[in-house]
Amino acid sequence: MYEETNALSKVLSGLSRGLGIANQVIPIYQDTKPLVKNAQDVYQIIRGKAKVNEKTNDIPKEKTDDNSPKFFI
Repeated sequence: MYEETNALSKVLSGLSRGLGIANQVIPIYQDTKPLVKNAQDVYQIIRGKAKVNEKTNDIPKEKTDDNSPKFFI
């Protein structure tokens, strides 16, 4: 009987720890989720693959098939 009670208390202790960790991790995840999404959007903008927002008047970049070198002054 003592062993069953001891095993049950270990299980409940483990569940309590797991819930405590989940209560700490979930808010961190929710806070960092927008940062990760924004970082992905910034990366796509830098790479020039971002989709143009239909609500703005942004003009998408035209692709050129010109393989000649480009010089910037």
